[in-house]
Amino acid sequence: MWRTTEPLSLPDSDRHPLNSTTPRFLQLSIEIRLQIYAQLVASARPFLIGRCQDKPRRSHNSSPRDFFPGEHHIERNDQPSRPTQPPITRVCRQIREESLPLFYSDNYFWLIHNEFQPDTNVSPRRNFDPWIAQTPRNMFDVMRHVSLCGYVAWPTRIMIDVDLKHRSITQVRSYSTYGDELKTYEVFVERIQAALTAEAHSDGITVLKSVLLVCDGIWTLSKEHVSAPPGLSRLRKPRSGPDYDW
Repeated sequence: MWRTTEPLSLPDSDRHPLNSTTPRFLQLSIEIRLQIYAQLVASARPFLIGRCQDKPRRSHNSSPRDFFPGEHHIERNDQPSRPTQPPITRVCRQIREESLPLFYSDNYFWLIHNEFQPDTNVSPRRNFDPWIAQTPRNMFDVMRHVSLCGYVAWPTRIMIDVDLKHRSITQVRSYSTYGDELKTYEVFVERIQAALTAEAHSDGITVLKSVLLVCDGIWTLSKEHVSAPPGLSRLRKPRSGPDYDW
């Protein structure tokens, strides 16, 4: 559901000569190996980085989800999600060279809203740094599915999908926790596209950091609740699914 395929250039490792000691797996053609890797590294759900909600909180009353117990399998949690590179990428150097780009190009990485809030009076809240630090620098150049997920004014959400590989915005969506489709904040989106264009010839990590600086301004958008009913509501059930799990 979350993964699309796009041909990748063949790794340099495929040019290495084979000999009698080469494992049988590496004697398969690179095309077949890539198909196998694609199945092994694909995640059924996007990776939520920053604020995720993959563990239940038993005693709170701050979310509309709390009014409908049993309706949702994923609840609020402030623990960061750190995607772990699949075991196949740690078998040997050649297999890592071939499989790791697929992990970063085919999977979806969602950077979650509260990380966009700048505050010079407290310690930094952007918890993307550990994820950035654990990711090989050259992998940012193959990422095609990085989503910037934020609240404009609760319950209004905005999700901006950025293709770092092609330096472009692939989709923008503004919607509410209850499933209402809302207007898009064009000016904000234009600022992100301008950052992508300005850094078009930079490496992927530089592009991402430039975009994140723009996203610090997500809180300068209108704070008006444009989704009815605003705030908490016991009358409407929130939607479920990955788009609503953060």
